[in-house]
Amino acid sequence: MTTLLIAEHEHEVLKDSTNKALTAATALGAEVHILVAGGGEGTKAAAAAAAKLAGVTKVLLAENAAYQPVEKSRFQPNGSGLIVTANAAN
Repeated sequence: MTTLLIAEHEHEVLKDSTNKALTAATALGAEVHILVAGGGEGTKAAAAAAAKLAGVTKVLLAENAAYQPVEKSRFQPNGSGLIVTANAAN
């Protein structure tokens, strides 16, 4: 069986939580595949960094503008919570 780890990163830098999750995933004893998804600059560099991590046997890259982070300016408070606009034009 294979373990799929979803990488947390900020641009080209993998976050420490990814390394901690990788430690746990490798302890399971199965192959570890890591998914790096993003739409901004640095996603490919983050995938390249993930490929260098000990214990990772395969890196999957999902790169698309739809995966860009939501900007704080797109959150609009309302009476019952928050509404996120569907696209940057709103």
